[in-house]
Amino acid sequence: MMMETMSRALDRAKMLVGMESDEESLAQEAQSSSFFDEFDRNCTLSTKQRLYGFAICLSAGLACTILSMLVFFNPIKFGITFTFGNLLALGSTAFLIGPKRQIDMMLDPVRIYATSIFIASMIIALFCAFYVHNKLLTLLAIILEFGALIWYSLSYIPFARSAVSKVMVACFDTEPKTALRGARPRMGVLSVHPRPCPPNPHFSGFDFTPSSCRPRLALFSPSPRRSPLQIRRFSSPEATDDGFVVVEDDLHTLLEVLPRDLRENLQSEPRRDQLLEVILDLGRRPEARFLGESGGQYLRDKEISLEELEEAQKSLGEFGGDNRAGIEGTLHRISAIRSRKGLVVGLTCRVGRAVSGHVDMVRDLLEYRESILFLGRPGVGKTTVMREIARVLADELHKRVVIVDTSNEIGGDGDIPHAAIGGARRMQVPEPSMQHRVMIEAVENHMPEVVIVDEIGTEAEALACRSIAERGVMLIGTAHGDRLANIIKNPTLSDLVGGVETVTLGDDEARARRSQKSILERKAPPTFPFLIEMRERNYWVTHRTERSVDMLLIGKKPLVEIRKRDDQFKVVVERWKTYDGDGI
Repeated sequence: MMMETMSRALDRAKMLVGMESDEESLAQEAQSSSFFDEFDRNCTLSTKQRLYGFAICLSAGLACTILSMLVFFNPIKFGITFTFGNLLALGSTAFLIGPKRQIDMMLDPVRIYATSIFIASMIIALFCAFYVHNKLLTLLAIILEFGALIWYSLSYIPFARSAVSKVMVACFDTEPKTALRGARPRMGVLSVHPRPCPPNPHFSGFDFTPSSCRPRLALFSPSPRRSPLQIRRFSSPEATDDGFVVVEDDLHTLLEVLPRDLRENLQSEPRRDQLLEVILDLGRRPEARFLGESGGQYLRDKEISLEELEEAQKSLGEFGGDNRAGIEGTLHRISAIRSRKGLVVGLTCRVGRAVSGHVDMVRDLLEYRESILFLGRPGVGKTTVMREIARVLADELHKRVVIVDTSNEIGGDGDIPHAAIGGARRMQVPEPSMQHRVMIEAVENHMPEVVIVDEIGTEAEALACRSIAERGVMLIGTAHGDRLANIIKNPTLSDLVGGVETVTLGDDEARARRSQKSILERKAPPTFPFLIEMRERNYWVTHRTERSVDMLLIGKKPLVEIRKRDDQFKVVVERWKTYDGDGI
């Protein structure tokens, strides 16, 4: 009875750490015929023998480690006993999971380098102790071995190595604080590419003042510009320079969600710094999509199985009401496709990156303290811009910023916001349908100067935006659309730009205007005085909303500003350009 209980406890322990039970592992191993498979099958032991072997080996390893403390001041003896203790402790787990499983786990891509360093450090320590007999070299080898042991052990704890790396970077960081101005550095590969500093532009702009009785006010006043220092941090050091600052992409955490063979393919992919998303659909080949490329690239010929989808779900947080989940401490977003029975049959694994540099396109507008609406199609980078604007407003302009983060896309998954938003505060939304309530709650309870909200899409959210704007709070928001006309024609969101109503003119007024008697007019001031069409990541069209809407409603083309980057990635503003969008 006691042995049966111990056997069941062993199986449960193996399930907790993600290992198969004996029957499952034997069924899988029967399909292969490698040397290690044959060796593993010939080393079958009973549960009692495995437990005894594990206990004896582990006890011997601990005994050697304790004995090594007694000869601590003799580096040679200490190195021998300490290293043998590590070897025995390392081999003890092979009795529980089998030699093949032990070797597979040690050679897993996520810890192959840690394993190599650990084994090499033990060999060096023994060599220095037995043959060199040099106390100094032995001591240095022991220090290396101890550090390698800690790093190897952390590889079995989810996100432990990432957390330790971030702490070490924060403690020993010597980077000039003006390089990112408020953005806390994260783990990655750093390269600095200075470029010639352009002259300070004076964006006098064109007059957007709605009333002629007031002094003429140019849209853009002279403002100091930062030194255009380009910094990129990637998990891949082969990223090409595109004029932006990538602070952190945490790509390795997203790859851990994927099946092992897909993970290995993407780790060796030279374009992984441009990876946009990975598509996993049941019964179809997995596909990777990259920035700036149409279509996708298949990662293997084998189709995705239900077991692989279930395994990926175990690595994620819970899916919310919008079928989105994240990875704690990162900006990645995983969206689920469900069957009619609620079963997950597809995953869209979107790479989230903390990108800096976009704010230079609108830095002068932020100083006006007026609300801005960003308009663009999905994937053009609206949320990325929101994240950096939040950091700049909080850390550089010293505003009280509150982010209403419905799907945790801006501040990242988990209760602690991502460092990319700087000192901005983040309010999470329990359900997408409650976003408008949380927006009002943010203003009533936390006294913000700026409220940032992503993906405004319902009439209740549009009304909440108007209510916030009327209270004197600056709003930064995004909405899906391609042109300003899309918002004007949308009955749900038209209130964001002032709304549209039909007005019947008298005969004399119609003749004076040379128009029909029934015309369209804007019925209220716009909630967002500025509207920016994000056509591409480096091509934006800026509207003074009130004037542009009025011009479009009477069938004329408004004057707008074109903001883009030239070949040297400097921001170029073209003023007094005739709008190329469609009319109403």
